[in-house]
Amino acid sequence: MVVNGSTVTVETGTAHTSNYVIADQGGIFNVSVDRANITGTYVDRNNQPVISNNTSSANVCIQKLRQNGLDWDYLNCTNTGSTGTFSISLHQEGTFRLLFEPMGRSDIASSYSETFVLNSSNVASYTHDYGSVQAAAPTLKLRVREDGSTSN
Repeated sequence: MVVNGSTVTVETGTAHTSNYVIADQGGIFNVSVDRANITGTYVDRNNQPVISNNTSSANVCIQKLRQNGLDWDYLNCTNTGSTGTFSISLHQEGTFRLLFEPMGRSDIASSYSETFVLNSSNVASYTHDYGSVQAAAPTLKLRVREDGSTSN
């Protein structure tokens, strides 16, 4: 975060976790620092990091299971860093999963982690280092060719 007079700029990096910084009525910014307790490295099928850059990106999102037991809500998302790393903070009770969502690459597909539960006995101390999470292979690939054309 950079403060210059009355301007506050929030810069993202490998530990960015989509937390909002909002000014109160007096224009004061209250920022709370939190330690990421869910970490890992997102890698492709060749164990190379899946990074976010100008041509592709990878989101890692925490999803929480709704009360109906069927649907999932997005809670917090982050982009992978230049080495494929991700780090997110989670400090509430519920049933959760991670969504790995690559964009701009045809060799890997979206996937989910196993579900995990945070409750009153573990929410305060919960940490999980996923290590290297290998991206899923796509289950369907298509090539589109204009009728009468020989190029894809």
